[in-house]
Amino acid sequence: MYGLQGESEAYSPEIFYGEGGHLFRSETWWRNHYRDFEDQGYRLRPRYHPDWEPSWKKSGKDFFNTEDGQFAIVGIINLVYLAVQPDNFVQLRASMDAVCIEDGRQVMLKKVLPERSPEELEIIRWFSSPELKEDPRNHCVPLLDVVDLSQTSPDGKQLMVLPFLRPLENPRFQTYGEFVAFFMQISEVGPNACRI
Repeated sequence: MYGLQGESEAYSPEIFYGEGGHLFRSETWWRNHYRDFEDQGYRLRPRYHPDWEPSWKKSGKDFFNTEDGQFAIVGIINLVYLAVQPDNFVQLRASMDAVCIEDGRQVMLKKVLPERSPEELEIIRWFSSPELKEDPRNHCVPLLDVVDLSQTSPDGKQLMVLPFLRPLENPRFQTYGEFVAFFMQISEVGPNACRI
């Protein structure tokens, strides 16, 4: 089995569940950069504060019933997939919710992973440009900001700041017409998109 960095290791339940609600190994990166994000205007959940004390230890509640006991795995389907493909764990943790300190808006921080998607940042910058951002056919998630950790972090990561969105199946489609309208919008292509 492959571990978080691709090295061989025996199965460890802490990879999936943490220890009693504590941080997963993949979450420690976010904890280690908590203050860097604050310096750039974004605050992570209390769970990732470097001085975090689990609230359930004082309250006596089960960690699953507290806000800071909730680990940030994308979903149970991804957790099942992770059991089969554990080397993708880092990719699952490439995103994290945060709050913009200036206006209290909830945002999503997404790591730029040039080794997996070398053009992703440039593509989203292009779709977020002033001329394309106002185009009614542009249904791409807008880029709000880029957090650059190259000066404060040895791994030199950049993170895209995106609006916090809800899952596409929530709320569920009520009619076939809603599904058709949704599909038409997400697959809409402009006349110059296929130009060679």
